[in-house]
Amino acid sequence: MQDLDQKPYIAITIYNDERKQIARLDIGPFLGTAGWHEERRTFAIPQQAREAIIRIGLFGARGSACFDKIEIKKAK
Repeated sequence: MQDLDQKPYIAITIYNDERKQIARLDIGPFLGTAGWHEERRTFAIPQQAREAIIRIGLFGARGSACFDKIEIKKAK
């Protein structure tokens, strides 16, 4: 049986210069069946951020997920 927290999403974990996690930013979860569409998010990044890990996946969910043209840009 699938747990309720097992959902597909994009997770960005942000770390400081001591590699301590200081933020986690999520896009999703993506549930059910949907046609192709665009998702956009703007996040405030903590001033002390030094690196990030981007994870994309089902995270335990069943089925499939397709992502295309993932971009990260500095906002104006």
